[in-house]
Amino acid sequence: MVICGHIHRARHAQAGVSGENRHLYVLGHWDEGPSYLVYEDGEFVFVPPLPPGDTM
Repeated sequence: MVICGHIHRARHAQAGVSGENRHLYVLGHWDEGPSYLVYEDGEFVFVPPLPPGDTM
């Protein structure tokens, strides 16, 4: 798992690496308000939520 910030557009991407599913979380910019992740019920959730289908 990789969590990045300061890229200005929140995204979640998945890729297979060495036969394992890996995740990339990119936090959005803070010009319009905070962008962060919360770990809930065994998964990361964007705050505010990503629009439906808004993945890399």
